[in-house]
Amino acid sequence: MFAHTHVAKYNSLSTGASQDHEEEYQDFRKSISSASNCLSIMESLDTVAQARRDIEQNIAHMDDLYSALLQMRQDIEENIGTLEEPLQHLSNAKTTGDIQKYLQEFSIEFHKLFLLFEKLAGFTSCALSIGAQSEAVKMPEETKMAQEVPPVVVDGSEPRLAAWRTREAPKNDAGQIYCDHPDCHDHIFKRRSEWTEQQMEVDVFLFRL
Repeated sequence: MFAHTHVAKYNSLSTGASQDHEEEYQDFRKSISSASNCLSIMESLDTVAQARRDIEQNIAHMDDLYSALLQMRQDIEENIGTLEEPLQHLSNAKTTGDIQKYLQEFSIEFHKLFLLFEKLAGFTSCALSIGAQSEAVKMPEETKMAQEVPPVVVDGSEPRLAAWRTREAPKNDAGQIYCDHPDCHDHIFKRRSEWTEQQMEVDVFLFRL
């Protein structure tokens, strides 16, 4: 009875009759595949991070970064050109020995191109970081300039409501802003129109920076 039970279990596993074991096996394969993909992604991110550290040690400004990127573009174009000859040899190869020989040559040149693209990813990460730092330094200066523009004060009061700001106010033939609304009061419209003109001047000033 003991032997019969174990033989039955063996037959069940060997023939795939056990659905539970089959599902466990498939789950195991999926977990192995997922772990392999995660490991590949982590290795790629580590390579980009290392490339970025190498770049940051030698490049500190955007101008230098652009020059280095231009040089990298030339290197990539030249490397792609060097792939044509071994690829042509590989496509014309007829014997196993020739295929192995030219495949090895092509693999070496292609690996050089692969390294350039990994470095390019590091450049992209570094460029985004430098650009963000430049914007962070530039923004306070623009804000300060905008604050230095004196506010419009009419009748001792300064308009503060955003609803008063109108970008496309009606104008007469002389180019003067006027109000065509029947319920508009002159002193309220005067403050709103002057506030609108001031804000438009501030926008133009910031746009020219």
